[in-house]
Amino acid sequence: MKPAADVEVIHDKLYTLDTVLEPEKIFPTLSELARRNLGDEVAIHDVQVEVIRRRNQRCVVRYIVEGMHKPSRQPLQWHVIGKVYKANRGEGVFATMQSLWKNGFHRNAADHISIPEPLFFDSQLCVLFQEEVPGLPIKVLLKTSPKPEYMRQLARAIAKLHKTPPTSDEIFGVDDHLLRCHPRYPFLYLALPELKSKINFIVDTAKKIEQQLDRTQIGTIHGDFHLGQAHIENGKIWLIDFDALSFSDPAADLGNLLVFLK
Repeated sequence: MKPAADVEVIHDKLYTLDTVLEPEKIFPTLSELARRNLGDEVAIHDVQVEVIRRRNQRCVVRYIVEGMHKPSRQPLQWHVIGKVYKANRGEGVFATMQSLWKNGFHRNAADHISIPEPLFFDSQLCVLFQEEVPGLPIKVLLKTSPKPEYMRQLARAIAKLHKTPPTSDEIFGVDDHLLRCHPRYPFLYLALPELKSKINFIVDTAKKIEQQLDRTQIGTIHGDFHLGQAHIENGKIWLIDFDALSFSDPAADLGNLLVFLK
């Protein structure tokens, strides 16, 4: 079994990393997950662990699960993504993904717009297990082959998400968006005091526009939408990463995308 590369374990943030990054410790969990999803005729014999991305609030891990189909003795390899969260986080994201999966974003969606299948949320380990989707991110594809069709597929995918019935009645407003900004906008005053009045004008104007919005203009939004959040392969597209999904003005997703395009 191949362990993950050395990663600093910050116990007050992601206290289960000692377990989820150690192949021998995570093996029983993945073995049971394979039994549930691949069937009793599959035997797992090895797990490799790769850290894809590490932050204070979350760690994204790739598990390469090696096994065998017992009747045919054919080897198999199963790729699973584990998203490790802080305590009491992640279960809501899993529920959101389950809802999307059941509302038209499943693997065999007729419009070829899907999400990763949510497999299981382990509340003790604070890990959301999901399938690893195939294909490459659009931001990678555009560097090698800038086809307009990629952007058309992206537009169709985000439009489908925006039309999806909301899972909550709570609207994610301007104040909520500002809380996600790092650093918070008042800190800009300290760095650029000459821009304080202009910064306040932008914030105040955004809040006034929000008050004028009709509720029919509100929809389900991704919340962190950019070219890395969609994978494409053979005409299919998968949206990924729903930690910031909320009920808000769809223009927020488009604005976020435009910022990343710059």
